Amino acid sequence: MSFFPYVDRVINGDVVCGKWIKLVVERHVNDLSRVDDDDFPYYFDEEKAQFALDFFPQILKHSIGAHAGQPFYLEDWQQFFVGSLFGWQHKEEGRGRRFRQAFFTVGRKNGKSTLAAGIALMFAAIDMNPVTNDVEQRAQVILAATKREQAEKVIFAECLRMRHQAPALRAESVVANKVITFNHNGGNIQAVGSDRPYD
Repeated sequence: MSFFPYVDRVINGDVVCGKWIKLVVERHVNDLSRVDDDDFPYYFDEEKAQFALDFFPQILKHSIGAHAGQPFYLEDWQQFFVGSLFGWQHKEEGRGRRFRQAFFTVGRKNGKSTLAAGIALMFAAIDMNPVTNDVEQRAQVILAATKREQAEKVIFAECLRMRHQAPALRAESVVANKVITFNHNGGNIQAVGSDRPYD
């Protein structure tokens, strides 16, 4: 059985998904079989993946919709996405996470903004430095959109609502000039936009 129930469900055919999802799942499974190879530069750290997954229900609550006020338990497909980002690591000391960029797309009303806000809060508040193995100092999270108003009204607004409902985050942060800043590490979240229409 895989660390991710979603992986098992895709492989077993219990989840109907497209070609690209299947390929990502296959890569994950194939890469796990290669972690002991000397020429394979990555390994999967279950503790780091679980740490990221636990952040959501232990710290965050949904702020809108039918689940408002309830702990933010990730769906199994969200667990696979978040756990893969934080679990896959470079074997070379000090290199940190394998994945530095990720492309995430799902249909409307599937919680993209909610998930992105949770990841943003985690990056700013408790992301770990791979060299010091301590909380990253002055982590900067930039939420970008074509217009700043759009960036502020969607994911940044969700960050604010989640922060408000999370005593641990609220006690360790301040909001000023439309920036969330964490006291313990100087990490911050802000929204930016080009403020001009598409060409």
